Amino acid sequence: MEDIICTVPWCCGESDCPVGWHLEHYWIYDDGTYSVCDNDGNHDECDESDVPTFEQASAAWRDYSRHVAETGCDPLGEFSGVPRTTKRKERYTAAFRPSILGVQLVSIKRGGKAIPLSEIPQRVIDYLECERRPGAAGSLVFSDGWNALLALDCVKLYRGTARVTFTIEHEEPRSEKVIEAELRRAARRHLRKRD
Repeated sequence: MEDIICTVPWCCGESDCPVGWHLEHYWIYDDGTYSVCDNDGNHDECDESDVPTFEQASAAWRDYSRHVAETGCDPLGEFSGVPRTTKRKERYTAAFRPSILGVQLVSIKRGGKAIPLSEIPQRVIDYLECERRPGAAGSLVFSDGWNALLALDCVKLYRGTARVTFTIEHEEPRSEKVIEAELRRAARRHLRKRD
């Protein structure tokens, strides 16, 4: 049997390192040997005296929290309680017509406001199961055909145009400034609990 004794953050201090901080995991094995492992899974044998004490590990985590509190940056992703994205719901209405290209998307609106077809987010194109047709000025075509489109429950036919109203939920990145402020607060809370 093997088990991790502790995980400790450390700062490499190398100017060309894109992260600057790293984790070391200290392991103990049934035969009484120890190893230290990096995040890539590379194990090196070590002595029991190399394993950090509880106080040393706690001090290393306080150093890391100080870094996060000062910079607003969490390079190890340890403050997972601070969300990096937020969920959004978007409501769209798409209109399709049969054409020589196939079932062509002719317009789309979000919240009643028209969106140029060239600016439709990929998540909407994927949801509608459309594909861009090369050589047709970037036309978007429903891939399953007119009859398949009309068979969908959410489709309403109006003057030869099939209209589909739908809501998409997706995740968007949160503001970097907001994330930094929340990381600083979380790190300060962590430091207060430890002191």
